[in-house]
Amino acid sequence: MSQKDYISDNLITMRDRLRESTAAIREAAEQKKTQEEPQSTARPIPVAENVPDRRMAEGLRAKQDLAGRLARDLAKVCGILSSKEQQIRELQQVRDALQTLEKNLDQITPAGSAGLFAAETDRLRLEYFRICGALEALTANTAAGTGREAQQEESRKDKTMLTAAWIIGGTILAGAILIAAVTAKIFL
Repeated sequence: MSQKDYISDNLITMRDRLRESTAAIREAAEQKKTQEEPQSTARPIPVAENVPDRRMAEGLRAKQDLAGRLARDLAKVCGILSSKEQQIRELQQVRDALQTLEKNLDQITPAGSAGLFAAETDRLRLEYFRICGALEALTANTAAGTGREAQQEESRKDKTMLTAAWIIGGTILAGAILIAAVTAKIFL
């Protein structure tokens, strides 16, 4: 008996055993169904109707993804709002300081001594310059966001132009080398 026949006989035997075992499993499952379901007229659910379970899983994944994105963006917005609220409070303080400075300026008059009037005016001017410095710092912080975005856009444009220049330069160099090679071949 050759090895080829031996393998094929074993395979045939295994196939027969599998058929018998699957038939026995099917019969047991059918008997169990008939015992559990007393003659129901409902038709069996095809595989295509099991889609709600898969759609449910997809829906849950989509919901979790959306919840994560919402939480991230909500935290981002809350952070921006708190920084903007801080900027608003600081701007209100600057406004109050400027209004106080204006009231103080209205109260001083040159009726008293000239030296006292000049000293008080200089003190108010120094106070004004200090407040304007704070105001400039605040407005520079708020304008920095748009300025940074503009700088990034300008940087992207510069990189694009530099890349285009390199490509054009490489093409011109390759053309010059090709022309030189052809010219050398013709004249040599």
